[in-house]
Amino acid sequence: MSIQYLIPQKKPDLNQAVMAPRLVSLDGATIGLLSNYKTNADKLLALIGEELQARFNLGGLVKTHKNNASANCPPEVLDMLVNRCDAVIMGLGD
Repeated sequence: MSIQYLIPQKKPDLNQAVMAPRLVSLDGATIGLLSNYKTNADKLLALIGEELQARFNLGGLVKTHKNNASANCPPEVLDMLVNRCDAVIMGLGD
């Protein structure tokens, strides 16, 4: 009689991550502001949005939030940001 060992491991799927290209300028760009929905995250992002609008001729701001700070951002929110924004700033609060 022999002992058989089972090792339930799968090799990881590795996808090469690539940095997004840096914007040449924020003038004309639409900036997404994504809050993690913790206390003061919305206030911080509002101040950042005001400062960006004062310094640059933005194409617009898109403000949104996650419903749960400890969970991943819902795919539909990410898709909306990808389709509408040139760059996104995520704000953490507490």
